[in-house]
Amino acid sequence: MEAAREERCEFMPYCAPRAVNIKDGRIVSMQFVKTEQDLDGKWFEDEEQSITLKADYIISAFGSTLLDPDVVAAMAPVKMNKWGTPEVDKTTQTTNVPWVFAGGDVAGVAETTVESVNDGKVAAWSIHRYIQSTYGNDVGTTPKLPMFYTPIDEVRKWATSYIQRTVLTLFSG
Repeated sequence: MEAAREERCEFMPYCAPRAVNIKDGRIVSMQFVKTEQDLDGKWFEDEEQSITLKADYIISAFGSTLLDPDVVAAMAPVKMNKWGTPEVDKTTQTTNVPWVFAGGDVAGVAETTVESVNDGKVAAWSIHRYIQSTYGNDVGTTPKLPMFYTPIDEVRKWATSYIQRTVLTLFSG
């Protein structure tokens, strides 16, 4: 989560999606309402507390199994295999529906959190490729993802720079 914070990702805990706003056939924003707990511990949605975020695209990413009838119904256009999970191209996480991607638990393949996270990364690249293709851009098939960054990377840069300066000073003439 720290890496996401460094990238200035906004976390909106306890928000439930309420509406997707469309103008001229395009997504323009998405509305959320806050969820809260009453004194008995029961969760409820507070319609008086809403948040609207501007958006061009909406990517639904959540952990789920196909035991929930609402999830099964929402996936109706996606072709399922004999085990009742989506047929997924393992190299791209795409389904038979061009704009639907699946991985992790719902695809029935990942057995660990690490595998599920990797499915998400692969799906993210495929989603990027799909969106770019709608604008006529070909980004190729090889994922170009940013490297994971840690503070040790700053030490490496400093050390490399220091060594280069020292070598130049010693051999400058």
